[in-house]
Amino acid sequence: MTTTRGLLRLLHFIGLAMFLGSIFGHIVLGMLPGAETDRPTIVLVRAAIALLTQVLTVPGVVLLVVTGLWMVGAYYGSFFRLRWLTVHQVLGALILVNTVLILRPLGTQMLEVARSLHENNFDLGALHELEGREATFGPINLLLSLTTIIIAIFRPAFGQRGVKAGK
Repeated sequence: MTTTRGLLRLLHFIGLAMFLGSIFGHIVLGMLPGAETDRPTIVLVRAAIALLTQVLTVPGVVLLVVTGLWMVGAYYGSFFRLRWLTVHQVLGALILVNTVLILRPLGTQMLEVARSLHENNFDLGALHELEGREATFGPINLLLSLTTIIIAIFRPAFGQRGVKAGK
């Protein structure tokens, strides 16, 4: 039983590393010289970000959700018994919604717009508008992720008494 729990935790941490790694990869790629003004660099950066999303972000989120739900069901017995875990799960759901419904489709749009930059009459304004939305929702995901990590590490009681936080 302990081996299964350890394996689930390991897989959960791997999912976290994949997800956070993709976020930091997005940030670094966006900081490359020419990433906002040079058309070939914009296309390259957007294609790399799309690839990161496909191979790290989405699988990382799936691994986090599957292992997280499995651990809750197997070791905590209830989704709403512990306040710290409930807060952790609600924040995780917000991250999932932001990732799947906002950021991933936004990334696809940005790649399409970037690919159309080869047309000489295309205005960079459309891309910069999408980048503004990404600059809003991307940091939200990072802050939510860091908050969920802190909650999982410290397991605050949030005023709850008489229930052990669990390990």
